[in-house]
Amino acid sequence: MNRLTTTIGLLSTALAIWFGLLSPKTLNSFTRFQDMNIKWDSMKFNFETDDSIVRLSGQFGRNLKVLASINPCPDELYDNGAKNCIEFTGESRLEIEPQLDNSGRCYRIKWTPLNSNFIPEDCIDINKAYWYGGASVYEQHWPINKQKHRMTAYVSGDILAPAELNYEYGGVLERYWISSKGAGIYVQPDIPLHVGFNDNSNGLLCLKSSFEAPYLRDSQASVKSILDYTICLSDNVKSVHKVMSKKFFDKPQSVPDERMFKSPVWSTWAKYKMNVNINDVKELAEDINRYEMANSQIEIDDKFSTFYGEFDFDPVKFPNVSSFINEIKKSMNFRVTAWIVPFANNDSEAFREGDSKGYWVKNVGGRTEIVKWWQGFGGLLDVTNPEATKWFIKRLEKFRSQSNIDSFKFDAGEANYVPPNAVFYRQLINPTSYATYYAQLVFSFGSQIETRIGFQSQKFGIFVRMFDKHSSWGFDNGLASLIPNALQFGIVGYPFILPDMIGGNGYSGNQDEWTSSTKLPSKELFIRWMLLTACLPAMQFSFVPWQYDNETIKIGKDAIHLHETLITPAVLRAAAESVSHGFPIIRPIWWLEPNEDKALRVEDQFLIGNELLIAPIIMENSRYRNIYLPSGNWQDKLRNELVTGGKTLLNYYLDLHEVAIFRRIVL
Repeated sequence: MNRLTTTIGLLSTALAIWFGLLSPKTLNSFTRFQDMNIKWDSMKFNFETDDSIVRLSGQFGRNLKVLASINPCPDELYDNGAKNCIEFTGESRLEIEPQLDNSGRCYRIKWTPLNSNFIPEDCIDINKAYWYGGASVYEQHWPINKQKHRMTAYVSGDILAPAELNYEYGGVLERYWISSKGAGIYVQPDIPLHVGFNDNSNGLLCLKSSFEAPYLRDSQASVKSILDYTICLSDNVKSVHKVMSKKFFDKPQSVPDERMFKSPVWSTWAKYKMNVNINDVKELAEDINRYEMANSQIEIDDKFSTFYGEFDFDPVKFPNVSSFINEIKKSMNFRVTAWIVPFANNDSEAFREGDSKGYWVKNVGGRTEIVKWWQGFGGLLDVTNPEATKWFIKRLEKFRSQSNIDSFKFDAGEANYVPPNAVFYRQLINPTSYATYYAQLVFSFGSQIETRIGFQSQKFGIFVRMFDKHSSWGFDNGLASLIPNALQFGIVGYPFILPDMIGGNGYSGNQDEWTSSTKLPSKELFIRWMLLTACLPAMQFSFVPWQYDNETIKIGKDAIHLHETLITPAVLRAAAESVSHGFPIIRPIWWLEPNEDKALRVEDQFLIGNELLIAPIIMENSRYRNIYLPSGNWQDKLRNELVTGGKTLLNYYLDLHEVAIFRRIVL
C-alpha cells in the first residue's frame, strides 16, 4: 500500500490549490486532485491511483442544472467545520473530505442542497469491474453485476411478498459495495437513500437522496435531502474490504451456540406448515431418534399459539405441551425452540394490552397503527421504546419458563412492515433501522436464537437465517442462489449463516396457499441441497430424508457426519477470526487470489476460512462440473490425492452422493 499512501500536509496543500483553481474559466478542463479527476462541464469523474489504474469512474450531481456558477463556500462554513467545499449557486453544496490511513485512502463525499427541490444523485460505472456486497435479493448472483434493480428506496423487504409490492431487497443489507478494482462505497445509514443498480441494463450504480416514502422524517430533520457517502481505494477487492469493514462495521462480540453449528436444526415448517400439532412434533422427534440423526434442536414453527401475538400453545393442538417438551428433552436429548414475530393481531389480548400501554408503533394521531403482515392485521412492536421491549421480553421469558422451551426463532423485522408515517418512541429516519433495534432486543435471549434480518447489527453474535427458499434449482431463490447468498451475508458482516431448510420450503399453488400447502422437492434436488448445506456453517432440515428412500437416508447420515467431523471444526476456527478480525466464515474464492480474474467470477464455489474449498453440484441432472483451484497445493478429500492449484479442473465427476472438498496445504 506504500504507493497509495501520502501525507496529510501534501493532501491539504493539493486541496487548497484545487479549490483555488475553480472558476468559470476552468470549467471545460479536467481538474486533478490527488486520485480524482473531474471534468466540470459534465461532472464526470474518475479515481486514478499512483499506479495509473482507474479504480472508479462515474458522474457527480446528475440533477445539477447550473454548472456555470461554481464558487468556494462562504468562510463561515469552513469556520464551522466544512471540508474543501464548493457551491453550485442556488442548487447545492459539495464537500470532499480526504481520510487517510496507512492501508488506503478514502474520500467522504457530501452534497447539501441549497433549496428543497434539488435531489442529489451520483452514479458509478459498474461495467469496468466486478462488484460485490449490497443486499440479499430474490435473484442472487456473485458478482452482482448480473442483477438489475430499478431506482427505489434502499430498504429491507419481504422478497416473497406479492409481486405487485415490488420489494427489491431482502432482510440482510448494508449500504456497502466493493469492486474488483479496489474501490468501495459506503453510504451513511440515516440518509434517505434510493439506489438503482444496472437499472434497464444501464451499467450504473446510482445513489440518490430523497425524502420520499418510505423514509420517515424526524421532526428535527431538514427538509433537504443530504447525500453523504465515502469512497475508499486500495490495491484490490480484498484489501479495500479490509479497510472499509474495519472502518464502518462492528466485529461480532461473540460466537453463537456451538451445538447449532455442529448438529442440524429440525424445523416443523416446510413439512407441516400451519397444520402442525403435538403429534407431528412427537413423530418428528421419534423419527430423528429412530434414524439416529444428530440434532441441535427441534423448532416449532407457525402456528402453535392461540392467537398471533400470544406467547402460548393452543391447548387443542398442543395439550399438556409442557410435560411433552420436558419428556423429549430428557429422553431424547432434544432442545426445543419456538417461532416468534414482533406482531400481535388485533383479535389478541396481547394486542389490547400493548395498545393500552402504547407499546405498538403509532400513527401521527398518536394511535396504534394497524399493519398488514402475512398472517393478518395487528400492531408492530415499537422496538425503540424501552418499556415496550421490557414488556415483550418479560412475556417471552414467562412463556419459556412455563412451556419448558429453550429458545426462539425470531421472524420478520424488515422495513416493509413499518407503516408509512410511523411514529416511534425514538423516531427512525430509515425504516430499515427497525432491524438494528430488533436484533439488539433478540440478542438478549442468548446465543441459541436466530433472526432473518441484518442492518448495522454485526456486533450481535447471532445466527442470521437466509430468507425462505423455493424448492427449485435456479438463482431465482432456488438452490443456485445459496452460495451467492452466503457470500453476500459474509461480505456485509454477517458470518453466522443459518441456511434455509434443506430442499426449500415446498411452496405450491397460489401464494395465499403457501402457509398451508406443501409439495415435496425431488429426490435429486433434496440430496444436492443437503450436500451443499452440509458444507455451510449450520444445517437445517424440515423435509426429512426418510420421506424418500434408504439411499437418501444413508446420504443424509453421511452428510451430517461430514458436517460434524470435517466442516464444523473449520467453521469454528473461521468463526474465531470473525470475532477477532471481522472476516467472513464463508469466503469468496478471490479471498485467496484477489487479482485473479477467474477467482473474481466464481459463484458456485466457496472457501471455509482459508482452509477448505467447496465445490458442489447445483445443476439438475448433472454429474460433472469445472472447479477452479487457486494457486498452491491442495488435498482432494474425495479422491485422496494432492493437486497443484492455479488451474481449472475440467469435468470433475461427482456422483449423486458426492461433494468436492479440497483442503489447502500450507507448508
